[in-house]
Amino acid sequence: MGVIDEFGNIITKNPYTFVDSYSDSLALVGTKTHTGEYLYGYIDRDGNEVIPPNYVEGSDFKNNYALVKDRNGTYKVIDKRGSVFTTFPYKFVDNYNEDVFTFSETLEGLIGYVDIYGRVLIKPKYTSASPVKDGYMMVSASPNSLGNYGVITLSDHIVYPFIYDDIRYVGENRFALGLSRGNNNNIFMNNIYSLGNNKGTTLTDVKFLHIENFKDGLASAYDIQNSFFIEPNGRISRNLPIVKGSGTLDFQCNIIYANIDNIPYYISKQGDIIYKPNNRVNLNDKYTVIQLKYKPNIDYLVYYPQIQGATPSSVSENINLNLRELSALKAVSNNAVLDYNLYGNFETLFFKKDLYIPEINTYNYPFGAAHGLTTRSTPNINLKTGEFYSISDLFSCTTNWVNELNSIIRNMIKTDPQYSYVYEDGFKGITSNQNFYVDENNLYIYFPPYDIAPYVAGFVTFKIPFKDIDHLLCKKGSFYNSFN
Repeated sequence: MGVIDEFGNIITKNPYTFVDSYSDSLALVGTKTHTGEYLYGYIDRDGNEVIPPNYVEGSDFKNNYALVKDRNGTYKVIDKRGSVFTTFPYKFVDNYNEDVFTFSETLEGLIGYVDIYGRVLIKPKYTSASPVKDGYMMVSASPNSLGNYGVITLSDHIVYPFIYDDIRYVGENRFALGLSRGNNNNIFMNNIYSLGNNKGTTLTDVKFLHIENFKDGLASAYDIQNSFFIEPNGRISRNLPIVKGSGTLDFQCNIIYANIDNIPYYISKQGDIIYKPNNRVNLNDKYTVIQLKYKPNIDYLVYYPQIQGATPSSVSENINLNLRELSALKAVSNNAVLDYNLYGNFETLFFKKDLYIPEINTYNYPFGAAHGLTTRSTPNINLKTGEFYSISDLFSCTTNWVNELNSIIRNMIKTDPQYSYVYEDGFKGITSNQNFYVDENNLYIYFPPYDIAPYVAGFVTFKIPFKDIDHLLCKKGSFYNSFN
């Protein structure tokens, strides 16, 4: 890994395993030693290694200084020549910003603040502490380091009391003050925010679901219905667009870039649409796929496919009903406070002749979880007859296709390194409702996360060329002839 200039020339003199973005004219780089240890140093904009990789940790340079940790576990502030400016006697130092750091005297101890000269500004007494931002810090003294946030200054003056489930500094001396929605005390859930100033005065009711950072006196925000710009007093700007849906608005070259409900588009200051992606895709001169939106709740958003052009109407109705069911369009109250967020979308995997195969993905994220889980469906649909095929429809009933496919997959797991992560004895064989799809030349059999491999492996997919299983195919069957 290295750095190239605007002409594509490699400017770094050495290869690295890690290269960060430039900050204050220097970039953090990392190398891996023969013992497997990662060490970090810095390069300049000409690719010269100005500080050799001798540190086990390193921060970005800011105002000519960076925080590093040496191989003995000692935290130091260094300048751009690598000279030590300050050495800290603490077990943990972090969050370098505005010449101030957070620190702990023990690895899991309480947190305080120390300046770049080593002077303690606030003794350790907090369980959670943010970097300094314009002289303000968001901190908590809650025993579990979660919730009960407040705002303090470098003199330890309390600007906002420790009662909030979330606080974000949004610039220009304004704070987004978050409280849990509904009666649920799960602090990981989406909060609802009011806007406050740096005097400790709350300027609005608790009504925003999100507030972006202020820039030139405006911030993008949204509530349960609309997205808009707010002014420093918290009022919605009436001279700029109010857009239905949840997302962000951002000025770009005198027009507004909107990303609303995960759809990006451009609008004028008057709210006129300049560009928006097409929600219709013509498969051919007969069939069209339309993208429709289902959003019954702020935390439940699904884009799902519907087919136009299939005849008679009973075929079209059957196809579209099944597509809605596969897309997780369940009834959810608009006022319900969900303990999860669900997002669904789709793309076209394959279309030929009469066979249409969408990939329908639904991601369910329980608030507070390490990650969510994706559910995938790839229906193989005959748009002429309305049939939804199962994998057995592809094969001749006079062949032992199940055993042969199982044998092929077991051999792939055994011999192909890309399947080394599959659990030992994880593959038990394909099933009657096996997940699969096809293209013109291949059969794809796949398994969801955790089924035969860890979550990190994603959807484990086996690609089997039709030429390898030609003798098994039912070439007179409806499925095969829908795309041949």
